[in-house]
Amino acid sequence: MKQLSTARKFKMITNKDIFKASKELEKTMKDDESNYTTENVEFVQYGLYLAFYNPDLTKAKQEFSDFMKTGEFDTGEETIKSLMDKFKATFG
Repeated sequence: MKQLSTARKFKMITNKDIFKASKELEKTMKDDESNYTTENVEFVQYGLYLAFYNPDLTKAKQEFSDFMKTGEFDTGEETIKSLMDKFKATFG
């Protein structure tokens, strides 16, 4: 059965490439002067969460859009680390 990769789902949901978002996250985490670390962590965390756990891409895009407006999201017990580890595991 054909299906979309997690990276493709992430891009469709967030309109940003996961690899680019990850690089931006790494850059802001290393920059002590950055004021966007929280936003970048949440962006990647919630985008990956939706890509993994929400099979309805239309609904996932709407939920992500709502998150971008309100800053509110729920990933249950999934942390940025657990989601990134899960994403890295998809590459073997």
